[in-house]
Amino acid sequence: RLQWRAGEAHRLVDEALALVGPTDPEHAYCHLVLGSLAYDAQDWPAAEAHYRQALDAWARLGDQVMQARGLTNLGTALRGAGKHDEAADCYLRAIEEMGKLGDHQNEAATRLNLGNIYWAAGQGQQALEQYAQAERFFRQSHDLPRLALVAANMGLAYQQIQAWDKAEQALHAS
Repeated sequence: RLQWRAGEAHRLVDEALALVGPTDPEHAYCHLVLGSLAYDAQDWPAAEAHYRQALDAWARLGDQVMQARGLTNLGTALRGAGKHDEAADCYLRAIEEMGKLGDHQNEAATRLNLGNIYWAAGQGQQALEQYAQAERFFRQSHDLPRLALVAANMGLAYQQIQAWDKAEQALHAS
């Protein structure tokens, strides 16, 4: 899937599903991959369905880390489907759980996604709050690609609230 070979990825997931039962952690992971393939194809209903199946399986398995990460994945499918309020709810739940688990890398990435929801809804100040929290982690971890992304998003959010000097600084930083 990461090599953009969807046909082969589907074939391999089908083979894996034939080898594992529904209580196996790999079964849940297969639905994560299928959800991601559907996301890539912008098939939002299928992406949502597969991400929900993976979430349900991780809940049964008691895998809190994958449940939190799965909420972010589900949020991306919901956002793609235009279900922004539901997506924001997933992101907020994921951020809370990731914070409890100390999964700060994924928490920061999820904050970036939540900021994008706020920005798209015309809530630039709320977006900036999420971006600033994500930026702190990406700066600490020296994640330059994500720092560039966060700075670009901050520039857009500053434009939205007409803070022109800050927008220009953020866009130059990106």
